[in-house]
Parts: sequence; C-alpha cells; structure tokens
Amino acid sequence: MDLARKTDHILKNHSSIGFKALKLEIWNFPLFSTLCDLDRWLHIAVKPGIEELDLQIYESRAVRITGEELSCLLSCSVALEKLTLKSCDELIFLEIPSLPQRLSHLVVAHCTNLEAIKIKAPNLYSFDYSGALIPLSLGDSLQNLYIDALLGRQDVVHYPWADLLRMVPHLEDLEITSYCPVDADHVRQESVFGESSHDLRQMPGHMHRNIKDVLSIGFCSAKSMVELTCHMLENAKSLEYLTLNTSSDHEILCSNSKNGRCQPMSKDVRMEARKALFAVERYILGKVPSTVKLEVVKPCSRCNTLEI
Repeated sequence: MDLARKTDHILKNHSSIGFKALKLEIWNFPLFSTLCDLDRWLHIAVKPGIEELDLQIYESRAVRITGEELSCLLSCSVALEKLTLKSCDELIFLEIPSLPQRLSHLVVAHCTNLEAIKIKAPNLYSFDYSGALIPLSLGDSLQNLYIDALLGRQDVVHYPWADLLRMVPHLEDLEITSYCPVDADHVRQESVFGESSHDLRQMPGHMHRNIKDVLSIGFCSAKSMVELTCHMLENAKSLEYLTLNTSSDHEILCSNSKNGRCQPMSKDVRMEARKALFAVERYILGKVPSTVKLEVVKPCSRCNTLEI
C-alpha cells in the first residue's frame, strides 16, 4: 500500500471521532498519483471541530492548494485556533475569512508566489510571517507581529510601515528581521548620511497606546529605518523596550561555534553596521525617553571589528 492510500486509511478511520489537530508535511516524493490527494485529506480532516492545522509542502509539484480552496476550508473550521502554512507555493492571494472566530495564531512562511495577505479573523492575536514584504491587511485585534524579510533590506527600507502600524492599534510586540547580504550601493543611496538625504521625514502621526516591545534585527542606516524607529519612540507612549541589532539573528557567534570564532562579516556589512551605530548616536539616542530601555547590539568586537 503506497503512502497516499495509507494516509487515506488513517484519516478515514479517525474521521468519525473528529480531529483536534492535523499536520501534513509533504516532500517531493513520487507517492502521489493524482492532484486530488491533498484536497481529499483536507476535506476528510478539516471539520468544524478542528483546532490546529499545520500544512507544509516542500518542492512538490503533485500536491497543491490554492488560496480559494483554503479559504473555503477555513470557512467551515469554526473551532480553528492555530494555522501554519509553509512553502505553499500555489498560494497567490491568501484571505483568512472571518468565520474561524477562534483563530488566534497564524504562521505563513516561504510561500514564494504569495502576493498579498488579507486577514478578517476577528480574534487573531499573533501573526508570524517570513518571506518577501507584500501588502498585508491585518485585523485590529493583533497584539504580536513578527516579520522576517527574507529578500533583502531594500524591501524593509521601502515598506509602508506607518500604514501597517495604523491597522493594528492593539499591537504590543513588533519584531522586524532582515538578514540578507547588504547591497552596499543601494544602502549608500538610501542612507541617512547619503548625499540625497535631508532632514528626517515625519510619518503621519498615530498614537500606539499598547506597543511595549520593539525589536529590529539587521538594523541599518537606511533613512526609512531610522525614521520608523524615531516614529515608534515619539508615538508609542507605552513603549518599554527597544532593541536595535546591527547584526543578523542567524549569524554564528563565537560563544557557540566549533572554532570559537563568529561567522565572518564582509567589509560592506561591517561598514554598514558602523554607520548604523552612528545613526543611533546622531538621530535616535536623544529621542529615547527615560521610561524606555534601549539596547543596541553590535557585532562581536573580537571577531568582527568595525575598524575598516
């Protein structure tokens, strides 16, 4: 009996009692004879009582799910509390309908063709997104937002953060990560120290009354990044912690590496980290109120000196 038939057998045997959680992790093995396998399994398992759905599809051309199909299934999943979607490359537009009213946690990662996400679920508490920065329409109930920008800092620099933050008035934790290699020419052009740079622009005023913790990983001297940080300091009156990490969250550190050395940083990356520290000193330090704890994370001084 091949894997597809075994999976059918298992799901059908349990369908009478219902599923609380379902995790499907599918790799590109020649075990699926038709394009209907995934659709059939989801229709067997995704019923009104399901609470957690974890769908991960890796390099599989035979198994696909579209945004429309997923939206249809979710409309029937009134008890769903957690949804994870990884490497679902057939998703172009992801819309989370309002009917899964108990949905509180959403993870979307590495869906390479995704162009937009619209969330209508009324009680979503936490959203963790990894991928290219795309238009996001988020519900106002969101309290934790984690964005891992995989495709480069230039995406982070130009993204309309002020518009996004206005959608989530109850946000308490914001984490932005960007760890792709620096495009030196691009960052030089966009830098707050660049020739084309003038005074910092003021983002449209909007008070963030709930946000307490902001973490920026891969912080650089890009003008828009500095402007966003200043905006948070001036408008997030409940802010308690601000962390600006000029390194990557994914770098190997000497404290846990086999050879006792940090992962080497290129000259361009070290130069940008140095400029980021200058930007903090010139534009940010003076705006930090006494009620906010600021932590600036620098590259390791032993392994990656900033002396160029």
